[in-house]
Amino acid sequence: MDQPGSRFPCVACVLVVVSLLGCAVPGGYAVVDGHMHVYDTERPEGVPWPTEQEAKIFRPHLPAEYRELAEQSGIESAVLVITGEWEADNAWNLDQIRGQAGLFPAFIGNLRLDVEPDEFRAKLDPLLREPQFKGIRVVNKSEDRQLNDRIMTNIHYLADHGMVLEILCLFYTTDDIVRIAEANPDLPIVLSSYRPGADQMRRLGPLDNVHLKVGGGFSEVAWATFGEDRLVFGSNWPTLFLYAESLADEVAKARQALTAKGADAERKVMRDNAVRLYGLAAGD
Repeated sequence: MDQPGSRFPCVACVLVVVSLLGCAVPGGYAVVDGHMHVYDTERPEGVPWPTEQEAKIFRPHLPAEYRELAEQSGIESAVLVITGEWEADNAWNLDQIRGQAGLFPAFIGNLRLDVEPDEFRAKLDPLLREPQFKGIRVVNKSEDRQLNDRIMTNIHYLADHGMVLEILCLFYTTDDIVRIAEANPDLPIVLSSYRPGADQMRRLGPLDNVHLKVGGGFSEVAWATFGEDRLVFGSNWPTLFLYAESLADEVAKARQALTAKGADAERKVMRDNAVRLYGLAAGD
């Protein structure tokens, strides 16, 4: 974050600045939004998601809009996550946030895992040279929906380069997650849209490298399984407009849900865990 200069015209100005900062960061810390998107539905080629069926969010949502809302919501920085499976959108997303590493220090892209290792490496290696690139989010597996050797080999390569693997849990099962995590104990794995039964979720408890993204609330089973060190707040902006009032409201609901867990736990979920996972500058 930009630091104020060491000199101000008058004491009153100092008081105004302190007052404004206090309003921006309730709880004494600034939030890191661990999951948000940008897209432009007016591009000539369109977008993979959302579709016109998601009418409430089917319009351009770009960094400038998010920046304004983030400032109103006490959010210091955010993890941009690609939408859909168009690999060409890795470059488009990076172009949207280039030069804005303060607000967007991390980008999670997309590459298909079910390809030959040489092809995967040829696509990943240029992304590794992008400072804001922190890993990939995967949706589909192979056509037969199995974790084949190609997928596992490519995940190993991702892990060897210190990246994060995010899994949109539509086609990946708890068995898949356990297998990937056990084979790659040093690979941070972050789950989204993971809603299994309680018994299935509890299987992930012993796997210290598996984390779960949560929005404005979470189940007690999720808390018992992942705890304060492995839950990561993500607003899911602008998708949140399908079920929530605003970005500020989603942040407030998450903080309220965490109140009973204590101030240290709240800060971890709302900030520190994302800082650690994505290798962000710590700040205050």
